[in-house]
Order: sequence, then C-alpha cells, then structure tokens
Amino acid sequence: VKDEILVSVKIVPDEDSQIRIYPMVSGIVRKVNVHSGLYVKAGQTLAELVSSEMAGFSNELASAEASLANARRDLSLKQDLFSSGLASEKDVEEAKSEYKRASSEVHKAEQVLQINGGDREAGYRITTPINGFVIEKRVTEHSHLRPDNSDPVFVIADISNVWAMVNIFESDISYIHQGDSVHLT
Repeated sequence: VKDEILVSVKIVPDEDSQIRIYPMVSGIVRKVNVHSGLYVKAGQTLAELVSSEMAGFSNELASAEASLANARRDLSLKQDLFSSGLASEKDVEEAKSEYKRASSEVHKAEQVLQINGGDREAGYRITTPINGFVIEKRVTEHSHLRPDNSDPVFVIADISNVWAMVNIFESDISYIHQGDSVHLT
C-alpha cells in the first residue's frame, strides 16, 4: 500500500548562494548590460550610472593631486634653497611634512573612488561579486537610483543548488514523516 499526496512546490535559490545588489551612490542609469536569466561572472559590470556623488569624489581626487604637485614643487624648491644656504632645515622638514600629508590625501581620495566603484568621469559601475544567474532585475536605462532604496537593483544567484519549498495542507501534515520519498516534476 502506498499513499501519495500531491502538493504544489516552488523552486527557489538557496539563500546562502545568492546576493542582493544595491547601488552605493545615487545616480541616473546610463546603460544596463544584463537581463533577467542571463549568466554573469564575478566582477562583470551589470549597469553603469552617472552620479554627482562620484563627480564629487573625482573632484576631491583632482584637488588632492593638485595639492600634491604644489607640495612636490615646494619641497624641491626648499631643498634647493637649503643646499644654497638660503633656507633652514626646519623649512625643508615642513615641506617634507606637507608633501607627506598631500600624498596621503591623494591615496585617500583614490581609495574612496575605488571603494565606490567609480571612475574620473563621474561614472559608477554596478558589478557582481559572484558567478550566477540574474534572477531579478529592477532597473532600466534612464532610471534614477538612490542608495537608500530598500529593493535591490539586481539579485544574482548560483542555482547549482536550489530549494523546493513545498506547500502542504494542514490536513495532510499527519501523513508526512522524516525519510519519506519525494518525487518532483
């Protein structure tokens, strides 16, 4: 004697093998490179934005680079004056300190730009950190994105392992036991 229960099932990706992607900055979508159902590789650009925030980060980098160039010139000048006896060692040390500070500011600005995935043209790239399929895409070209949006713009999932979410009626629960065989179609 064999009892069978027919139930409805929803196949879903394993929660531990998917990632929800949110933009880190606000901006307007310039280009969407992928569509739902497409397989993507880690590091691949999903969409490109133009962003005033990224323009600000880029501007900070340019300003820091200009300060570094000025500090470099000033240090060189102070060293030349010191070797001629027209500047003190204190002046050279202050110029070295200013050069180190300016160099640190350039490094910081480069890191901020890199962390936010941007470039010098106020661009921002949304990339995927994992290989998988695009299972949700909630963005189109010319969309305006904000980082405080509660919905992800992309959901990427590795679907090599999936879950079967079974809906069992309350009246059928007594027929279900651990170790029962299951056949899915």
